[in-house]
Amino acid sequence: MAPTFRSVVASTALLLSACRMAASGPAAAAPSLDETLSERARLLKPQADHMRAIRLKLYEDTPTVADPPQTQTALASFRLASWGFANSSAMDEFPTPEAAARRAADIRRSQATAAIVRGRHFRLNWLSETPRIMAYYETAARACRGQGLIPLAHLDFNIGWQPAFPIMLLNPQWPQRSLQDGTPTRWFCLNHPTLREAFARHVEDIARRGMDGFMLDEITFITRDHFHCGCEHCRAQFERKTGLRLPEVFDRNIIGNPESPLWRLWQEWQAQSLTQFRLFLLQRLRGVNPSAFLMNYSTNIYYPSDASSNTFESGRVCFAGAEGADLVWGAAPSEFAQHRTALAFSRFWGRPAWAQYPAVNEGDQVFSIWFAPIAGVAPWGWLRAWQDEKAARPYQWEHLAEAYAQAEPVADLAVLLASVNRSGPPERGAVHSAETYGWMQAMGLRGVQFSPVPGKYVLDKDLAPYKAVVVPQSEQMSLQAIEAVQRFVARGGVAIVSGVPGRYDALGFPLGQGSLLRRMGLQSIEDTQKVFFDSKTQRFLDLAPQTLTLEPGFLPSLPRQIEVPPGYRFTPSFPPGAAYAVLARFSDGAPAICAIPSGQGRYLYLSFLPGLVSCQPRASQATLVERWHSPPVLDFIREMAREALGRAESAYVEGDGLLATVWRKDRRVWARMLNVAGALRLPVGKPIGKAEPVYPPLDAVRVHLRLPVQTAATLFTPDRSAPLRLAARQEEGGQVIEVPAGAFERFAFIRMEIAT
Repeated sequence: MAPTFRSVVASTALLLSACRMAASGPAAAAPSLDETLSERARLLKPQADHMRAIRLKLYEDTPTVADPPQTQTALASFRLASWGFANSSAMDEFPTPEAAARRAADIRRSQATAAIVRGRHFRLNWLSETPRIMAYYETAARACRGQGLIPLAHLDFNIGWQPAFPIMLLNPQWPQRSLQDGTPTRWFCLNHPTLREAFARHVEDIARRGMDGFMLDEITFITRDHFHCGCEHCRAQFERKTGLRLPEVFDRNIIGNPESPLWRLWQEWQAQSLTQFRLFLLQRLRGVNPSAFLMNYSTNIYYPSDASSNTFESGRVCFAGAEGADLVWGAAPSEFAQHRTALAFSRFWGRPAWAQYPAVNEGDQVFSIWFAPIAGVAPWGWLRAWQDEKAARPYQWEHLAEAYAQAEPVADLAVLLASVNRSGPPERGAVHSAETYGWMQAMGLRGVQFSPVPGKYVLDKDLAPYKAVVVPQSEQMSLQAIEAVQRFVARGGVAIVSGVPGRYDALGFPLGQGSLLRRMGLQSIEDTQKVFFDSKTQRFLDLAPQTLTLEPGFLPSLPRQIEVPPGYRFTPSFPPGAAYAVLARFSDGAPAICAIPSGQGRYLYLSFLPGLVSCQPRASQATLVERWHSPPVLDFIREMAREALGRAESAYVEGDGLLATVWRKDRRVWARMLNVAGALRLPVGKPIGKAEPVYPPLDAVRVHLRLPVQTAATLFTPDRSAPLRLAARQEEGGQVIEVPAGAFERFAFIRMEIAT
């Protein structure tokens, strides 16, 4: 059975390619792509059902690990500083108990709660120094505990450079091997039993020296240049887990082909095997220290990726987070979307999230202090080697702990994260991630409160707290997510859907009649413009500007014509007799926004991508090449979200130049506000990486609430010597708290109490 099944799966990509070619001919001579895919979905249903069932069972033997109470408390107030000066250091900066005690005291004075011990990072290069390194850990741990700090260790154990080549010669079976030709690499395979044991014993030894947490980098399979790992252990484990085999020869129809369901399943199994390895390590570590925990991160939480590491799934066992770009202030909207995504992934497993801030200067570092509470994540990058009192002053703010209080987002609108798009065809993943992040960036900048919801395991209960959900250009969606959205709308919710929704499943099989677009009542969607994405420059090509004309009465606060920056558009088709209303049109008369009733709710379908044209991509210390956040598009996204919510949202922050979020814990509510007006005004054509943050004056800010809050609120800011009392005035359906112009310069939060 297996060979026949493999041959069918291998041909799926070719079948889909043929479908696309057939759909590209004259409209009168050929069926639409969705009509063609409906027939292919019927033919491939047995194979699709079988592989979907395998995929759903991948993690059935990977439990979600609970943290003991002391670990939960520690992670809830996590602010991480670096103990040493670099990963490449010799671990000799603070070698004596006296020097270590002084370092720990300096870190504690900064209000940090944890210290990460770095150095001799690629540990296989330095095994001859193990006794000295272990003694260094012991000295650092003792000093940290004396100041109430959590000590952590940061290292790699599965990558070797030239000094580690003798280890490779002694253990020639450890290296990962190319799926192309079996060539070994200097990255070692974490599915090899003896390497796993060596790794576990090394970190157990570190734990015995007093380290509570571990940041173990590069627990992954190498993806650059070659496809890894094709060793006998990986192949055998995949077959045992799934009942399927990868080809023994390098078959390009499968290996490395993002349109092959078998390759997609292989990638998901690789991620599962890495999560399983982390579980193995954590269990070994907790045998030494029951409070031990693992950290994990990704530089790229949501943009297209063929990496097998999966930050979301590793959240089952890890304190997971995100490594930031090379700057914070200049990339604030981009980092905001990334960190809100990281938080959503971690919250799904009942944990907080963290983020690293590799700030480029002192001003950027201070900005990151105020940025972290906005995104709701704990910071790594808390302390530099600054000793002067002025530089340390922001860290000493008496209300800092409250600013960082862990809480739940106050939101009536969900953003569905269909992350399966990331590992599919790169163009498909790029357009999905840009549209998703663009919506989150725009809503953050316009004070619309939202909460990202991971789509992989989404259930009715996950969408039940919300009035509306955004489904941004999710051409690939799991059947579970599609059905959850469909039931959400049928029960009375509103779904804002853009682009092409749910045409393929999570493995790339066509869904046909089961697609979200068909369940919405659409017959087909034509890709009017082909997506071209340059992965090197992270830019979309062949874009075209659009003009939207809104129908009378729709989004009344906006102009009747809206100029949309260059992007992509789509053409929806409805079956005869379908019930829908056109709410906006393009300049050629084609529908741009349609309202489609379904059950007790409705879909608001956008045949263009407002998030993509607004999205600031992941930034670096480069030149600002264009202006991303067009005010008309930001206003449009704000009004679309508020329309979907019936303009009856629980919280909404009205103000320009801000990132603003609202949080709740028990009876207490906080509205957090950060001045990013300077970052939004950076000049095009200028390097932004080393620019010092500036904070232009802000106009009055209004916080709209439909929560039963008491009539007085208090504003706290490091920019004022004393808190500011604010009155709440009653308006139709809720209250408004006004923050006067100039009340704060950089960051502020408003504390409110829910009335009993």
